[in-house]
Amino acid sequence: MPLIVASGAEERVGRQLAGATQDVAHRTMAVLAVAFASNAILEFFAALCVALVAVYCGFALLGLLPFPAPEHLTLARAFYTLALAPEFYLGMRRLAAAYHDKQTGEAALEALDTAMTALPDAPPTVPAPTRLRGQDVVIAYPDGTRIGPLAWDWPGPGLHAVTGATGSGKSSLLLALVGQAPLAQGQILGASGALQPSAFNAAVGWAGQAVALPPGSLRRNLALGGAPTASDAAMHTLLESLGLGTMLARREGLDTTLDHRGSGLSGGERRRVGLARAILSGRPILLLDEPTADLDSASATAVRAVLATLARDRLVIVATHDADLVALAQTRCAVDAVEGGWRHDRSTRRPARAPAWPLRAAMACAVLAALAAVGLLGVAGWFLAGAALAGLGGPLAVTAFNYLLPSAGIRAAAITRTASRYGERLLGHRAALFALADVRASLFARIAQAALAGNAPLRWGALAARFGRDVDLLEDAAIRRVARLGAITAGLAALALTLPLGWAAVLALAVGLGAMRLAGRALATQRLPALQQDLAQAHAALAADYAEMAGPAVDIAVYGLAPAMTAALAERAAAQAAAQAALARAEAAITAVQALLAALTLAAMALLAQGPAPLLALALLAAMAALEPWAGLAAHDSRAPTCASLPNGSRRPVKRRRNPPRPSRSWPACPR
Repeated sequence: MPLIVASGAEERVGRQLAGATQDVAHRTMAVLAVAFASNAILEFFAALCVALVAVYCGFALLGLLPFPAPEHLTLARAFYTLALAPEFYLGMRRLAAAYHDKQTGEAALEALDTAMTALPDAPPTVPAPTRLRGQDVVIAYPDGTRIGPLAWDWPGPGLHAVTGATGSGKSSLLLALVGQAPLAQGQILGASGALQPSAFNAAVGWAGQAVALPPGSLRRNLALGGAPTASDAAMHTLLESLGLGTMLARREGLDTTLDHRGSGLSGGERRRVGLARAILSGRPILLLDEPTADLDSASATAVRAVLATLARDRLVIVATHDADLVALAQTRCAVDAVEGGWRHDRSTRRPARAPAWPLRAAMACAVLAALAAVGLLGVAGWFLAGAALAGLGGPLAVTAFNYLLPSAGIRAAAITRTASRYGERLLGHRAALFALADVRASLFARIAQAALAGNAPLRWGALAARFGRDVDLLEDAAIRRVARLGAITAGLAALALTLPLGWAAVLALAVGLGAMRLAGRALATQRLPALQQDLAQAHAALAADYAEMAGPAVDIAVYGLAPAMTAALAERAAAQAAAQAALARAEAAITAVQALLAALTLAAMALLAQGPAPLLALALLAAMAALEPWAGLAAHDSRAPTCASLPNGSRRPVKRRRNPPRPSRSWPACPR
């Protein structure tokens, strides 16, 4: 981010983010179309089974079943069975809702298995070579970048320099020696023959431009190179010879506590700590990447003197721009050719904005699905009560009862509900995913402005969390906005169907709906924001730590720092898991309160209703169908987007240098 802001490239990078988001949206929709079709099949059979239960019970009450009934149904039994049918098939509906998560998890597991299978076996360890030679070595990256062919001959002990322009591939040559860069052709030779890259890592002391610092004391970090027996005096002497005496004096000496970000160490101090760790490791080969960079002249002179002394009994290989250090080297390997490589997208064209019609179509489908759900149970209840009364009235009443129309309506409602739910999900996700392109571009512009104003942390992991999890929460908010419209429609339809039972029943349903809404919002407002804030911050901290700890991969591979890094990340992961569990418990409590209020609402309606049995059954089952999505509004409130991991958790306005792209008007923007 500092480089992007300093180069004035915010707008171009924002366009690239928007384009990448649209590409992800296209790929995601291809997957969701299949996943939602599978979900729709499961939901269709669940809804059809409810419809079949209603038709069976109705025909049993009419005595028109074409086969002997195994039991004698009364209206009470039939109504009870129909009321329980949606709950009986709730597991299938939940399976449908979780099916996409299952597919995502399986795809992730397959990707992990593929990645683990593709890892080459570690070559057998060989003794430390006293000489390193390269013959026609070519390093080739998957993006087409090719470095070489290169040749060198580095006898040890001695100091040898790798030179070249910035970006020419000096670091890649050092990485190839430890097996961290792909060797396309050529050979690395030792005194006794060919060597496999990374086969002699146990003999290598590494100091790169990015230094891995597992949380702990400075003493512990210096000892991680493989020198746990190094005395404090030896550490002090080496650090002072590298120009770090002042740092030790102003802090707590070797007891200085460090985290993976360096705990206030400058870039040059961090680099010299990594160099000291490599030297204290006692390994006979030192691979040093820009050891004098980021240093003042006095510190650089001290480092050069230490390296010249080390070269008397070790093989020291440095990649450097420092002419004075190159002058001390016995040999020089010039890296000056890089072919191919990746290209920046320099397009000045912004991706097209997300159209508004998918969101409107998703809302229409949500309304239709809500009406179909209410109609399915409502008509089924009316059919049961009417069939029971007709059955009691004798053959003439049964003959006069029009059972074909309600039975056909029940099946039609089941089919309409399934098709509408499929359209609601597919179109709602399409609208949300494509709107993310505008949102991410706008968010990037705001973060860049915050960086210019000095009130935004610039840790890469935190930025990744904002562009990932935070914006994904906004995607969820847009989808829930569609679901909220469906729930409101269902509630209004249930109220309309309750009108024939008198104002007391209508008032009972209205009060129940209002109580559920108010209780859900109150509980969500009081209990959840702090928990959501904790979860967002824990997630951002874990993502940031992982991104920063995984950066110096060579230190981790050469020195075996993976256990220390994993232990540090485990603490962050445990904190995130605890925050997630606390949030889940609070959401479960809110759901329980909503279920209790829904049960009390139905009981009050049954006690206060005045009217014939068919209308009472219609109203009660319609209210039951409406209360389910209405209770879901509390879950929607509980998962409202939390921008807790935005810069400093602050929404302070910053001075705008340019007019950033605005998100779509149909998009629920994060509050400022």
